[in-house]
Amino acid sequence: MGKKANPAVIGGFVVGAVALAVAGVLIFGSGEFLKEKMSWVSYFPGSVDGLQVGAPVTFKGVKVGQVTDIKVTFDPGDDTVRIPVSWDLEPDRIALMGITEVEKPAKGDRPFAQILIKRGLRAQLQLQSFVTGQKIVQLDFFPDTPINLVGRDSDVPEFPTTPSGTEKLTKTIENLPIDELFTDARHALQGIDRLVRSIDSQVLPPTHATLEKAQATLASIDDMTAPGSPVRYELVNAMKELAGAARSMRVLADYLERHPEALLQGKGGSGGNQR
Repeated sequence: MGKKANPAVIGGFVVGAVALAVAGVLIFGSGEFLKEKMSWVSYFPGSVDGLQVGAPVTFKGVKVGQVTDIKVTFDPGDDTVRIPVSWDLEPDRIALMGITEVEKPAKGDRPFAQILIKRGLRAQLQLQSFVTGQKIVQLDFFPDTPINLVGRDSDVPEFPTTPSGTEKLTKTIENLPIDELFTDARHALQGIDRLVRSIDSQVLPPTHATLEKAQATLASIDDMTAPGSPVRYELVNAMKELAGAARSMRVLADYLERHPEALLQGKGGSGGNQR
């Protein structure tokens, strides 16, 4: 009589076969395994806060790839920190019109991509959601922008980037010379004070008391705007809040530019793409 089969072994084989079948359906059924992909790496200016692995890469609102990796690199030679963002482009999602089959580039033709880059194709970070703060990589043409490359040694070609309008506005506000502006304001007040003193020496005696009050007021204003004063501290905070408001307005403007229907339907309205 033959040896009796072990039920545990049979059950293990069955579970393994089912797991392999499910994995095969998920991999081959989604088509991701068979899709042609072109890998790139980009170094974005500023922070990449809100960008995650798996975030979409879009062109004019159409998904053409996704982010595959985000790292932080440190170069002890010059103490620089860079954040390479790796992403895949799916060339099959971009159809070329107006050219013959002979002129059409081969699949994965990077020289053709370099032609588009020379014509102004750039990658930039854009806000995808106001609520979550998540960002996406957006491709678009910016013909007047330079090709900025970090030029790090890598097996993956580098794709040039350009800062978004929000990043440019934020950087401009943050670079405002606040100390110089306060210094100029103090000099202007001192000039007014000298003018008042000059007038005080020439006008009739009844106006002397009024001019003294004006001088005292100017002196008080000068003290309030001096370094370390509470008023100066509040003014600096107000400037920072103004910068934050400007960023919010720019984000809203960018969103409405990409979703003009939101003015009628509201954000996430029926029938609209939510990106």
